[in-house]
Formats: sequence, C-alpha cells, structure tokens
Amino acid sequence: MALQQLKDTKIPTIYQTGLYNEKGMNVSWEHTDKVLNVLVSGTTECLANIKSKEYPVAFVFREQNEEFIAAAIIEFFEGNKDEVGNWSYTWTFNEEDIPDNARKITPYDQEFLTFFRTSAYNKYGMIFDAPDYAGVMFSYLLSVIKKYLLDNASETEEWGVKLDGVIQFRVVVEDGEKLLSAEADGEIKQIVKDDAAIEV
Repeated sequence: MALQQLKDTKIPTIYQTGLYNEKGMNVSWEHTDKVLNVLVSGTTECLANIKSKEYPVAFVFREQNEEFIAAAIIEFFEGNKDEVGNWSYTWTFNEEDIPDNARKITPYDQEFLTFFRTSAYNKYGMIFDAPDYAGVMFSYLLSVIKKYLLDNASETEEWGVKLDGVIQFRVVVEDGEKLLSAEADGEIKQIVKDDAAIEV
C-alpha cells in the first residue's frame, strides 16, 4: 500500500486555490498540514469530552448544500461479564456508517468551537477570525481530500494520503467501486481513551 505525505501531493495547492476562489478565504498552501492537524485533534478532543456510554456521538462534516463529506464517530461497546468495555473511535466517508441513534454535531456548532480554538492556538498560535471560519476551512479541506482520493484511485493497489501522527486516508478499487477509508494515527487515538480500552 502506498501512502503519500499530504505535503507531497497537490492537495495543499488545490486547497489554497479553491478556498480563495470559492469561499473568499486566503489561507496559504503551507498551512494545510496545520489545518488538518487542528481539524483532527480538535474533533477528537471534542468527542473525548462529550462521549457517552449511552449513545454514539458523530462529528459530521457536510458541504454547504448539506451533501455528506465525512464523519468521526465514537461509540462505547460493553464488555462481557468480567471484561472492560471499549471505545470505538472511527472516521468514515460513508454516511450509512453513522448509527441511527447517534447524537450528531458539526463544526458549525458554536458550543464546540472552543476545542478547535484551543488546539489551533496551542499548536500553532492560530486564531480564527470569525466563528464560521473553522467550519468552512475544515469541511472544505475534507472535501478536497475526498475528491483527490477518488480522482487518483489506483486499479492495482490501495493508495492514500497521510499526515504522520494524525490521520491516514485511503482508497481502494474493488469490483470497479472506489472505497474510501480513514483512520486516526499516533497519539490522536489515545485522546479518547479513559478507564476503558479503545479500538480504532
């Protein structure tokens, strides 16, 4: 399986150009890694803080026309008699993977913006100029990554894009169908862990 570093793909320049032309936001391609890091770490911190053993929680990213892009989902599974239960933390490009009983939140929900602001400032000294900027920047980046994976899918091998220690995105062609997947990487996976085990 071939995984390219995000910075070595055309995603950063596509992101910068599209964000400016379509959203009127000027973000240099050099900051794409930072935006993705803040997106994933902020989402993970948020889910870790509001997770519930009673129901799954899904952080959902959509286009402005409400078309589904991706989601991060955390769900608790009870263990058998003497076993500790475990938290399942997953990312998906398939809306059908979101459990029917999940609580759904989005990057436009102002009550959760603090997680992204904290991550952005602590990691890079970044500040979002307006409340909606984070939601626009994050959703658009995931949309660019999703399209890039689909456009560059290989008929012969699984292929993908990664940001080391943060997340991996992959695409594989099976029976003529392009299947997308994503997985948190490194220490990001441990953010949601508490007294129960975690499966990612």
